[in-house]
Amino acid sequence: MFADDSIILVAGRTLEYVNQQLVSYLESISSWIENHGMALNVAKTESMVIASKPKLIRLQSQEIQITHGKTAIKSVDSYKLLSLVLDEQLTWNLHIDEVCSKVLKRINLLRGSRFTNS
Repeated sequence: MFADDSIILVAGRTLEYVNQQLVSYLESISSWIENHGMALNVAKTESMVIASKPKLIRLQSQEIQITHGKTAIKSVDSYKLLSLVLDEQLTWNLHIDEVCSKVLKRINLLRGSRFTNS
């Protein structure tokens, strides 16, 4: 059994602090998961730094490096959570693009069906 859709949020002034906290929390959570007969799917586990654009530019040379066992956790620029697309600056751009794309597909389906139902 897997523990799905879990999020760890850590806030801090330095990337080093955030990294230390994430590693500590991940160890605690991994222990809890194993004690309850579940498994952490590291291949599906991702990390994302959320910050303002100027701060992200300053942090480009640094990177959070979280591992579980010997497996590195992938760092991403955006994350989909319960159909909401979050990006690293918490703008709505990616989410709006995805919603518009879905709406456009459905509109096109309706247009096509308009001629077949007569």
